[in-house]
Amino acid sequence: MLIKLKFMKAFFFRVSFTLALVAFAFLGSSCNKCTKCEYEYTKNGSPQTVNMEEICGNSQDVDDHVQACQDLAKANNGKCLCSDI
Repeated sequence: MLIKLKFMKAFFFRVSFTLALVAFAFLGSSCNKCTKCEYEYTKNGSPQTVNMEEICGNSQDVDDHVQACQDLAKANNGKCLCSDI
């Protein structure tokens, strides 16, 4: 009976440890977002569109990318358009 109890404790510990590792892996990974931006402006009376590269990353990376698009558009008296992918 004592051997069976030790086996059950060891088994329970291993299962608990494995589940804790899996939970930590899911909680530790951040969600990635993807977005595609372009900005439009007018040059010599002609509309121009500049497609920026698609970016995937955490929220801060995507927010920085959108801000860069907005800054470029503002510098050229245009507008930035971004969409989530």
